[in-house]
Amino acid sequence: MDNTTVSIVGAIDDYKFSYGNVNRILGLLQKYYLPFLMVAGSLGNFLSMFVLLTTKMRRSSSSLYLAALAFSDTGFLARTFINWLQHLDIQIANQQVFCQMVSYFAFVFGFLSSW
Repeated sequence: MDNTTVSIVGAIDDYKFSYGNVNRILGLLQKYYLPFLMVAGSLGNFLSMFVLLTTKMRRSSSSLYLAALAFSDTGFLARTFINWLQHLDIQIANQQVFCQMVSYFAFVFGFLSSW
């Protein structure tokens, strides 16, 4: 082995894997990537619903099914957004009636999306 290989192996051995680094990376992904994914998914779903319901395609039964699927996926993303707000210390989902509604719609939209 030459000196370059030894120094790379030594650098890898010196780096200690810790769960703190993994938790920090996952926390950043959850804080910044998840809202981006929710907004992009909702915009895509609204665009799909618009195209499927306002063009000649609305006469097809498959278009109605896909529009309903886009609606249920948007509902699931909205419910996910409400849970994500807890990372910003906005405790909407912990209020008495709202908690039951969020849980109910989580099941409804989750089952509709997979159905």
